[in-house]
Amino acid sequence: MNMSKIKQFHLTRVLLARPQGSQNIGACCRAMKNMGFSQLSIIKKCGIDLSEVRTFALSAFDIYEKAQFFDTMESALADSALVLGTTRRIGKRRKAFSLFPEEAAQRVLQGNLWPLTIVFGNEETGLSQEELDYCHYAVQIPTSDDFPSINLSHALQIVLYAFSRVYTQNCLTPVKATALEDLQPAIESILDNLQSLGFFKIGGKRDMKVFLTDICARAGLSIRETRRFSALFQKIEGLCKSRYKD
Repeated sequence: MNMSKIKQFHLTRVLLARPQGSQNIGACCRAMKNMGFSQLSIIKKCGIDLSEVRTFALSAFDIYEKAQFFDTMESALADSALVLGTTRRIGKRRKAFSLFPEEAAQRVLQGNLWPLTIVFGNEETGLSQEELDYCHYAVQIPTSDDFPSINLSHALQIVLYAFSRVYTQNCLTPVKATALEDLQPAIESILDNLQSLGFFKIGGKRDMKVFLTDICARAGLSIRETRRFSALFQKIEGLCKSRYKD
């Protein structure tokens, strides 16, 4: 496998949001190693039974040993350029559309957006609305209407299999896009400019923040482009205010 493909695997992270079972965590480690992925993050530190993780991870326990633990989605995703959230529920407040795993992998490669984080929700409830708001794309596995729920490690293996297939069939050199921790100040600045112009007289600032963040992350803007985009709104605000004075 050439170096660009190795980087694609290395710069693709799995984030388990509030996983319930230590057995499932171990099974997820095994699924990750099966598909060639090694970067695991978990939002949850306490209540994990290491013996159960080890038992179900088998020879993939090293994935867990190297895992990073976080308290919040925001801290876990701070240095990610693009975030995909797995969910089977789509609606007005849960992203406008979803992609199949293969489609998502192709879009990631076409945009050359790294680091990438794929988020998997709680086994019982999946990703909450707030957690999905941190994701720029929704990814959905087609299932039977009679029994749509998929075990966490099974869902993870299906998604990572699709990404592994796409990665090994393509040869692009990964380029880092603007991380979320650098993107958010620009988004906040744009929202402040719009607020100053009276854009949010009724409401909608939260939805606009999610919309702008998704659009900018999908575009894979560089830091320079992000700052220039933010400066555009600052200039618009200044021009509007000067005209009001006149």
